[in-house]
Amino acid sequence: MSAYYLEHANVDHIQKHFDDFEEEARSLLSLGLPIPAYDQVLKASHAFNILDSRGFVGVTERARYFGRMRSLARQCSQLWLKTREEIGYPLGTYQEANLVYPHVSEKLSRK
Repeated sequence: MSAYYLEHANVDHIQKHFDDFEEEARSLLSLGLPIPAYDQVLKASHAFNILDSRGFVGVTERARYFGRMRSLARQCSQLWLKTREEIGYPLGTYQEANLVYPHVSEKLSRK
């Protein structure tokens, strides 16, 4: 780990970055863009790791940060699955989709 993360990172700026990444992820989720939203979650996670390495995050705060990131990651995953389902799982075969998501065959056969 570099001296920057352990000694020099400005925790006020990094905290602001975390909040900005979280806000941007929420905005992208509301626009139906799960992949860019997930990129913002990863950036927020990195910002959290910097804050943690500087000793900025206490035990109870740590749980709150994890909860915020987990919630966003879950929303990204749910939106991604919904998006894939809506477009009929084009990157996999019908048989593969049917094995993982048995309800797919019913929906696709109605189209």
